[in-house]
Amino acid sequence: MCDAAGNGERGSGLSERRMLLADDATRDRRRPSAKIVLIIAALVTLVAALVTSAVLDRRGSADLARAEAQARAAGVAPTYKDKYYDQWREVGRLTDNAAFYYEAAFSNLRYDGKIEESTKAPLVGESTQMAPEDARTPLPPEMLAETRKYLEARRNVVELIHMGSALPRCVYSVRWDGLMTLVPHLTYARRSARIIALQMWLYAEEGRSEDTAMLTEDGLILGKSLLAEPAGISGNVAIAIETLIVDQGLSRVLSRTSPSNEELARVEKALLQAAEDVSLRTAFAGEVAMVSDLYDRLLGGQVYTTTKEGRLVSATPARRAWLWFVRGDVKSNRAKAIRLVLEMVEKAGNRAPEALKADYRDGWKARLAGVKYVDCGLLAEGLAKLPVAGEKMRAKLRAAAACVAAMRFRNGTGSWPERLEELVPSYLDAVPLDPFTGNRLLYSVKDDGIIVYSVGENCVDDGGKPNLVQPAKDDRKVYDDVGFRVWK
Repeated sequence: MCDAAGNGERGSGLSERRMLLADDATRDRRRPSAKIVLIIAALVTLVAALVTSAVLDRRGSADLARAEAQARAAGVAPTYKDKYYDQWREVGRLTDNAAFYYEAAFSNLRYDGKIEESTKAPLVGESTQMAPEDARTPLPPEMLAETRKYLEARRNVVELIHMGSALPRCVYSVRWDGLMTLVPHLTYARRSARIIALQMWLYAEEGRSEDTAMLTEDGLILGKSLLAEPAGISGNVAIAIETLIVDQGLSRVLSRTSPSNEELARVEKALLQAAEDVSLRTAFAGEVAMVSDLYDRLLGGQVYTTTKEGRLVSATPARRAWLWFVRGDVKSNRAKAIRLVLEMVEKAGNRAPEALKADYRDGWKARLAGVKYVDCGLLAEGLAKLPVAGEKMRAKLRAAAACVAAMRFRNGTGSWPERLEELVPSYLDAVPLDPFTGNRLLYSVKDDGIIVYSVGENCVDDGGKPNLVQPAKDDRKVYDDVGFRVWK
């Protein structure tokens, strides 16, 4: 009996354990595995990321659309696809385009650079020495002979530049493609300006002044043609060209010859017109499309690097995937960059002296450096000195015009005016103003001529130093007056 009962109890316990095990197995089958939990969590996270990415993309797209609308309202093309850039894409249809003549002139300069470097002529080639400080000093006979030889071989360049300068507009053949844009015409335009300046040197040596106005006009119009291009580099080259014409060509020919008042009046008019034409707004406006192009390349699988060469390198697949997820933030930063550059465009179009006090060198660089994904700080660095350089050019042109007016006064009276106010209204409508202060340009009569100058960016009268009046050799102070000098 007892054994039977014991066996019954053991059988019952075994059954209970089997039922418990069966229940556990059932629960295990119902309970999801760790892998399934992780997969579900990953899917939820992915869906949440996709939804968040889509929301941010929508917001970024709206912000970018507003920024581009703001650019168009300011008359600025936000991308290279804008109709504004059609004029370069359809340049062949233009019939009154100075660039046809200019580029024909440039084609005569496309040869092995060694030929040019072998010349002993000043301003070009291996003889990079400039004129002596006193522009009245004659060229050495050997250098003069080389100058004649050099210019004779390039006579058609001067002629073609003159023909182009008579036309109302200039649009070079350029395919705007952001950092990939090729602009060889800038190099040849600068070479052509050297030839024009050197032609003025030769006329100074020969005592000829009858073509002074024509060469001055042609050189300044050549420089102006680049101010119409939407690129900071074009603005820099335009300033360099006009500096060559004024500092090297005009200064020497005025100091070595005696132009008639009629010729001087033409020169004065050309200088004052060029001073009014100095505007870097278009150069800065083009950087809006440059910024947009960088972001387009970024989202298209490229990324802008900060190498010295400024190369664009392909992004890795992982980075492209990551950029796709954060595309909304990329667009928001693109909108931010556009707005910052638009502020620079506005400043560049403002001629008020106080506008120059804006800190382009550090303030703009720091602000643009805060934009993510592309290195806009590098862009700001390239544009940093351009506004001040433009106003220095304006000051130089106005100063040169005032000096020319003083020469007309001297031709009529036999002496220099004591003050620039004496030139008004017979020789000047008004005394030209210093772009950096809004006050009249400064004037000084020397034993060997006259100087008219601006106080420059530091707004301190340095007496014409460092270029018009040379500091002492042991003077280490920094000066930045800018203007024009006539040696007579």
